Amino acid sequence: MRVDDLIIDTMQISDLPALHGLSASMGWPHRAEDWALNLRSGHGLVARDAIGRLHGSAMYFPMAQDRTSLGMVIAHPRLERSGLLELLTREAMERAGSYATFLNACSELQVACQGIGALGHSLVYQTQGYVASVPMAAVSVKTRAARPEDMADILACDTRAYSADRHDVLEPLFAASAAVRVLTRRGEIQGYACARRFGRGQVIGPVIARSEDDAISLIAPLLDRFVGEFVRFDTRLEDGPLRRFLLACGLHPVGTVVTMTFGDVPRGGPERVYGLSSHSHG
Repeated sequence: MRVDDLIIDTMQISDLPALHGLSASMGWPHRAEDWALNLRSGHGLVARDAIGRLHGSAMYFPMAQDRTSLGMVIAHPRLERSGLLELLTREAMERAGSYATFLNACSELQVACQGIGALGHSLVYQTQGYVASVPMAAVSVKTRAARPEDMADILACDTRAYSADRHDVLEPLFAASAAVRVLTRRGEIQGYACARRFGRGQVIGPVIARSEDDAISLIAPLLDRFVGEFVRFDTRLEDGPLRRFLLACGLHPVGTVVTMTFGDVPRGGPERVYGLSSHSHG
């Protein structure tokens, strides 16, 4: 099979079972439901052969302010070094039409992205494990469960952190979340955290806050809810109070990916991203 023999086509709901099978064969943790959630919050493309078999995919998740995140870039192992990863990434960027694009890339994808002009921006540390216990004494700020009327303020908080409006990406994530917590000061939401089913158990993210202490206060009640369950947490923090808190709860580092960027990515603030919703969404 050669890349020239493949057709790049728009991803359809009917493609998801085959894509789930492909990703599972490569050890990805995504469930069929996780693929479906990604398609609800973004757009995708696939590489088909002449008889309709799928050999790769890529997805893109547009935001406002001309920003897009890319994800779910996958190629059959026989085609990983064929140029298919690069072709899919380039096509996703062209369809997104965005000037500032980023994705979180494993080693094979890093090489493909460098070939089309991407630069390494930062590391993402994947931590996961079965929650043993949660040291609630680390909670320094009171948080509460989010209410429906909080949604506009949560989105505003997220926009400050990302310097982009992620409304279309976040709405499906919030709908799929088992719990969302917010931190308020003087009537203003200054942080939030979500938890939802993903892969082998739960994922906590996004987590947006103004400090590590605030982030810990947001995620502690969520982790306490899942004692005994498998939880994943992705962060760009190399060390510090939050990483030590995760370790105390039973979440250990298992690997890293590199955030690759095409164009300048603006700095957010005063809130920061302490936990990612996924490698695809950022």
